[in-house]
Amino acid sequence: MKSLRAIVLAVTLAIAPPLPWPQSDTSHTSAKVAAQPVDDQTQVRQVVEEFYKAFNSDRFDRAVEFTTDDWNHITPLGSRTRGRTAVLQQLTQVHKTFLKGVTETIEEIDIRFATPEVAVATVASRATSFTTPDGVRRENPHQIRTFVLTRRNGRWLIMQDHATYTTPAAR
Repeated sequence: MKSLRAIVLAVTLAIAPPLPWPQSDTSHTSAKVAAQPVDDQTQVRQVVEEFYKAFNSDRFDRAVEFTTDDWNHITPLGSRTRGRTAVLQQLTQVHKTFLKGVTETIEEIDIRFATPEVAVATVASRATSFTTPDGVRRENPHQIRTFVLTRRNGRWLIMQDHATYTTPAAR
């Protein structure tokens, strides 16, 4: 009986496909990221576009729908504001003053996934002209804005954005 078991085991091992060797966690690698569902790409793009719709309307009253409560916002002039409440106060103020009526047009969006739960969107855009509080006239400035988005409770939300003025050649 023991020899029959040994023969069955030997035959099974001989014809069974080899099991894959255990792999280390590579969730942070580009190979895993490349397999990110298109559905997530679309959702991240929509969230970024919602930010620009709010910017262009001078109203961020729906920001709770596309930002985290711990949102960090860094302006092209280098100021940093932490927390959605404080960011919204700042945005409301600047959109009532020097950014009133200013619009930004997305020229290009690049979306990458750091993990299945974290996305980075880099947006090249052009704004209409305005003068900053320091008296500098910005004539149709180009910007690159980097957004960090996280998936929370099944939704993609902006948790950080940082804008930088650029020249068209730098993009």
